[in-house]
Amino acid sequence: MKSIAFALFLFISAALQAQDAVHKVVPFEGAELAGIRLVYQKPILQEPYFDLDGLRIETANVGFFRNNHGYFANLSRVVPGKERYALRIKTGIISQYEEIDILIYGGDALDLHTQPSVATNPLLATGEAFQFYTKNNGAITKANFRNLKVDVGDKT
Repeated sequence: MKSIAFALFLFISAALQAQDAVHKVVPFEGAELAGIRLVYQKPILQEPYFDLDGLRIETANVGFFRNNHGYFANLSRVVPGKERYALRIKTGIISQYEEIDILIYGGDALDLHTQPSVATNPLLATGEAFQFYTKNNGAITKANFRNLKVDVGDKT
């Protein structure tokens, strides 16, 4: 009986912690928004958007966001054209980001039904390589020798 009560206690504690999870949207301009549930939506024949507790936020306005799966950057200002996102894989003065498929990482749960492995989908994060970075949580930048030389060499 004690083990059942303890298991129930653990289940309720986990559920309450999950409810208090802070998801956030950091727009390119303006104040940061926080909520309990953040989901990427891509309706047919409509522009994609983020849904933060029922608030519709256009993807073009989102610089960074955090959901159940991590912290992400919108790459639209670094790589114009198709909508692209990157997952932060290492945090520090220079935080590293790896490009991912937002359709997999944008929901409440990872959508692996259509793309089950890194072998079949190169846009699942491996944590081994980064293509973008931020310095001191600033703007996202393409990771190349020229950019890194300037930012790593800068003592600020």
